[in-house]
Amino acid sequence: MVLRFLLTAAILLLAAPSPCQAAVPPPRTHILLVHSYHHGLSWTDSITRGIRAGLAMGNGEVELHIEYMDTKRLTSPEYLALLQEAYRGKYAELGIDLVITADDNAFTFIQAMRKVVFPNIPVVYCGINTYGQESIPIFANTTGVVEQPDFTGTLRTALKLHPETGQVYIITDRTTTGRATRKGLEHALKHF
Repeated sequence: MVLRFLLTAAILLLAAPSPCQAAVPPPRTHILLVHSYHHGLSWTDSITRGIRAGLAMGNGEVELHIEYMDTKRLTSPEYLALLQEAYRGKYAELGIDLVITADDNAFTFIQAMRKVVFPNIPVVYCGINTYGQESIPIFANTTGVVEQPDFTGTLRTALKLHPETGQVYIITDRTTTGRATRKGLEHALKHF
């Protein structure tokens, strides 16, 4: 719901004509959605559906460009350098008006290349686990939604439902999200 509100607000700001432009058809707004992961992943697909639904509330003069970084499977510096060159070649002259990033890897990637490819372009992020911490500084002209799971509350509820529990296991992967989740859970477990 918050993501839909943010997207609607960003679109209205970008697409609203001034009173003297009302008779001229509005220019096409180009929005780039960069996913950290791949098409077909339910999380990624649900974000795309939500963004499309939010854009459908606008004036219809929006062209959505979608990129999938596939960083659940590919993360080498060489691969990311190739992606950067591809995005630079593809989007440097297109006239992107807004960049939306989904999850930490896409956000970090876009911020790293922002000065060269997307100077002064607003960025809306979602699904970020570590924004505002030392690992990801806060950037100008950027807004969005941070995931802040209540690990302590979740563990308390689980233990209340299953008071006989003697051990809790943490199972994550080695992705950026997995590492952030594990760190948050390990911190929460210190209180038990």
